[in-house]
Amino acid sequence: MIDWKLALSTANRLTKPGPEMEASEVAEAVAELREGAARSEGPVREFSRLHASPASARAPHVATAPVLIVDRPRWIKANLDTFRVLMEPVLSKLADSEKRPSGFSRTVGSKVGGAEVGALMSCMSTKVLGQFDPFWSGTDGEGGRLLLVAPNIVHVERQLGVDPHDFRLWVCLHEETHRAQFGGVPWLGGHLIAEIHDYLSLADSSAGEVLQANNGSAIGQELITLAGGVNVAADADGALVTAGGRVLNVVGRGADAAEARRCAYEALAHVRWPGLHHRSDIALTP
Repeated sequence: MIDWKLALSTANRLTKPGPEMEASEVAEAVAELREGAARSEGPVREFSRLHASPASARAPHVATAPVLIVDRPRWIKANLDTFRVLMEPVLSKLADSEKRPSGFSRTVGSKVGGAEVGALMSCMSTKVLGQFDPFWSGTDGEGGRLLLVAPNIVHVERQLGVDPHDFRLWVCLHEETHRAQFGGVPWLGGHLIAEIHDYLSLADSSAGEVLQANNGSAIGQELITLAGGVNVAADADGALVTAGGRVLNVVGRGADAAEARRCAYEALAHVRWPGLHHRSDIALTP
């Protein structure tokens, strides 16, 4: 369970302020980004040949994916709303299960989860320049929304010492391609949501038992599930097995590189399937 209010307050409390800007500079950046997003539609549409259909018959002139120029707190709020949509099937399944935590453990667990998600959002909020959110839908049927994070764009353009006008237009062109992808292929957003929900459904209420079992095989399967680079499926007995994919990431933590390397390779020893191959020289000291 996740305390979403705590996640939002934690993220806003931890997030660093954006670059120092006069009010006139803020207004100029917002106006230029909005104009750049509009200018980008034509070239992207012409090159990609993807044409977004109107949002609905009731609003034929409403864009399927509106453009929002946001600051860091608004980006955090938008993404937490998306996280709730994506996590809803898993949290509902957990809430309905017999293993649902209750009382003190549930309260503490939701607070810890909220703090962790909030810390993650805080970190990401200073790094994202723009983002297409395909999971949002408006009251008139708009599909998705394009977010341009103005303070981050200004920060990076100053850090790189590039021409602000060219850089802002480049960001808009880049993000417009994603809006064209989803707007020009109406089924793509729903398909992506279904795929994510199917994947997250693997992290059901039995995941806690897997982590606590301290069994080599179970830990190996859980690593596969969490890594996300290898597709997984359930066999006839309900155990997780590999089902395609190419890359599995195993992460080790330690006080120094040597200890982290040792932990990672010890964990890797629990992962087994026919034809498995891995490097043995990663982080190896000469």
